[in-house]
Amino acid sequence: MLVAFRGGLAEVGFVEGRNVTIEYRFAEGRYERMPALLTELIGRKLEVVAVVGVTGEPNLLHEMRASLTPIVFNIGIDPVRVGLISSLNHPGGNVTGVSTLVFELIEKALGLLHELVPSGKTFAMLYNPDNSSDEINQAHDAITKLGLQLNVLKATTDDELDAAFTVLDQQGADALLVSTSPFYLTRAKHIAALAAQYRVPTIYVRREYVEADGLMSYGYVVADGYRLVGIDSGRVLMGARPADLPVPAADKI
Repeated sequence: MLVAFRGGLAEVGFVEGRNVTIEYRFAEGRYERMPALLTELIGRKLEVVAVVGVTGEPNLLHEMRASLTPIVFNIGIDPVRVGLISSLNHPGGNVTGVSTLVFELIEKALGLLHELVPSGKTFAMLYNPDNSSDEINQAHDAITKLGLQLNVLKATTDDELDAAFTVLDQQGADALLVSTSPFYLTRAKHIAALAAQYRVPTIYVRREYVEADGLMSYGYVVADGYRLVGIDSGRVLMGARPADLPVPAADKI
């Protein structure tokens, strides 16, 4: 992801260590750390801050709206609905970025899972309640169209992850969708191992899970979203105003 971000910067003429300096901060999959990290970076009077992996965490959204430092985001929820920008074509403030198709692809992912397990009647979804409810709503709409039942398993800690798979096994779910979550992604190997242990066909929204021995994935190319964030960050460094930079969709599947 960082290689893709730096690649985007390079496309508009900025190379780290040559004509741009990048300070990195990592939340390590914990949403609640992001507002404080953003506050710290804003306090350093940087020319632009790139914020990736934005969800519906209210304190983070508040910090982004209030920032006087230009911000370029990568977000998996509707940035207009949550008040970050006025419109996709004309953001209108000090924030711009890239909108991903994570939630919109839930229906397709569940459809592929149904093709894999056509006799299945009950599907499970591993869901991080720190995420936006948009994801759950999309899943329920999709599962209703398929005429199936959806059991939602919530997990925000390692112990809850293990417990969720125990419940999944007890409920006899025929297949599993693992939703988007930085916390889950940092535990991709463990989640893929649990899915194999309980012998449940599983689809993921990120290819990293398949690289960690998961069964299959369907989603947008995450690195391309980071590349686009790098491009917009470079444009801001060249003097462009976030208010004038349209918010594209990272739609490479």
